[in-house]
Amino acid sequence: MIIMDYREEKSRVKSFLDKVEVKNLVVGDYLVGEFIIERKTTSDLAASIMDGRIFSQLSRLKGKKAILVVEGCWKDVYSNINKKSLIASLASALARYGVSIIFTCDAQQTAMFISSLDDESAKGESEEFQRVSRTRTPKELLMSLPGVGPKMADKILEKFDTPYNFFMHPEKWEEISGFGRKTSEKIKKVIGWK
Repeated sequence: MIIMDYREEKSRVKSFLDKVEVKNLVVGDYLVGEFIIERKTTSDLAASIMDGRIFSQLSRLKGKKAILVVEGCWKDVYSNINKKSLIASLASALARYGVSIIFTCDAQQTAMFISSLDDESAKGESEEFQRVSRTRTPKELLMSLPGVGPKMADKILEKFDTPYNFFMHPEKWEEISGFGRKTSEKIKKVIGWK
């Protein structure tokens, strides 16, 4: 179940979510299972660091399963705030307040993260999580996906450099020669994206 604070209704995130309940949340912008999500666009993050608001928000999240989702392009933040202040604030979120930080490019990716978190939360502890071995190479990881063999894995790594970058930019998958819509849909299905 995804619960969204009523103040988030104007964001584009809602349009990408299938099922969402709107309520007045005391803390955070989204409640997903036991996780509290505070969403900040890069410009809002910069403004909240400059006026100190971010620290009062983070203090309300301390001790909870909290995630700060930072959405948008970094060049927008850097034009408004000193890089050192930004990095120090993000480090503080993690070290002092125990808040995890996730970066997304846009509202659609934010919604994909929230939906995936909701799916994982719904599985509960009864379903065993199958871990990917740390000794696996990036190429081997990609080759475990449907429709991705050694040559395609090489092409993916050439374009995206890491599996993480590949997963964060599904809108660019079909730019790879030989990577079609069917392969894209199969991979999205396997990793739980709709």
